[in-house]
Amino acid sequence: MDKHVGEVENATCLELSREHIQQLKERLDCAIATFTEGNEDNPLLQRRLQYVFTLRDRLESLLSDFDFEHEYLWFYAAW
Repeated sequence: MDKHVGEVENATCLELSREHIQQLKERLDCAIATFTEGNEDNPLLQRRLQYVFTLRDRLESLLSDFDFEHEYLWFYAAW
């Protein structure tokens, strides 16, 4: 079976990718909670946290929209 450069069909690698994304999302949730607690009235911090919220939302959508079982890992890496 021939493979193109960058294609990975190893289910273990794909599952680890999903796991790593979930762990990163959970860490971002903790960071958001830590930084926002007691700083709700700090507009500068809230603006900076928008980048963290955006990254967290993109990870959330990647977990729900990406078909880890039928797509190649290189597609995720290119994202």
